Amino acid sequence: MLTIVGLDLAFGMWPKTDFSGDLQSIPYYQSQPWTRRFEADQNGIASAKVEYRPYTVWRRPPYASGTVNVDADSLRVVPGSTSEEGVPRIFFFGGSTMWGTNSPDEGTIPALFLRKVRPIIGDRISVRNFGESAWVSTQSVIALINAIQRKEIPDLVIFYEGANDLNWTFGNDSPYRHAGYEPIAATFSGRGRGQGRHRAVDLGGVLRALAPNIATALDRRRQLGNGPSDRSPQGIDRLANQAMDVYFANLQMVRALAREYGFRCHFFWQPFLIYDRKPLADGESIILDRANSWAESFRPFAASANARVKVATNQVSDFSDLSGLFATTEEQIYTDMVHVTPQGNALVADAMAETLGNTLKELGKNH
Repeated sequence: MLTIVGLDLAFGMWPKTDFSGDLQSIPYYQSQPWTRRFEADQNGIASAKVEYRPYTVWRRPPYASGTVNVDADSLRVVPGSTSEEGVPRIFFFGGSTMWGTNSPDEGTIPALFLRKVRPIIGDRISVRNFGESAWVSTQSVIALINAIQRKEIPDLVIFYEGANDLNWTFGNDSPYRHAGYEPIAATFSGRGRGQGRHRAVDLGGVLRALAPNIATALDRRRQLGNGPSDRSPQGIDRLANQAMDVYFANLQMVRALAREYGFRCHFFWQPFLIYDRKPLADGESIILDRANSWAESFRPFAASANARVKVATNQVSDFSDLSGLFATTEEQIYTDMVHVTPQGNALVADAMAETLGNTLKELGKNH
């Protein structure tokens, strides 16, 4: 039997670099009185130990501060949500963009969505944010399964994903691996620290791979893996289709769970600066320039994946493509390749609420 030791130590090895990047260079944050406090709070949780979780592998620990809070279940706090029984229950899933990187508690997508839909559903709503940094859609599905196992049955689940599934498939040359796969696999195959029954699980590598600022990760390509082994047009297209096969299979599993347990589900493909059609602000141009060598090789892969997204959008009613959501927004929205300002999150939450209008009305009537 393999004894896992040193796990807590390994998860405490995340380098204590700034979580948020240079937010004060972005006009939106320059105008907010809470920016300095928020940066300190967010950098505080960035330096905290990441904790191991069965099946989903990692979660942030509980954390309390003025603007960034994680509850006892390791979920980001959603201000205004209630834990009462008998009220509408809405679960959100995704990566760090859903968790709320570079946004205070009130500026995350779930929090803004809650504020938006109260006039439709009512004041008493339970909203839970299951998002976590670097998670791919498979981990989100597992988190939903875990919640159902605990008899936490939602009325509506919302998935907001895409970037991590593409990033880690491209970096790992496989759609069947999560972030940090190599250091974890190396440990259990005998290439990690120690030997035999008492070999330590050295997950320092996964923490370095889980850089919360995607722009930083893109500048350190080894953290994303070696990339596709076959970089021919046919090889890139094949890998992109494999990524989308896995992603859409995950959607099918959620639909099956929804039928079995009686909840609604909707899936949103998220915006990503690499393929966004928005007019670039100066700061966004700088972000793209810094990742230029990676972006050039990634673009054909993303284009193949997005061709599948366009088809799905026209075929099913529970899937929406938000990749062009910022197409008419001239001010800077992106803080790196995928994370956006609370202003961007508000646009996402508004689009979700509009898309789900009829479903939300039914939830209000049923409760």
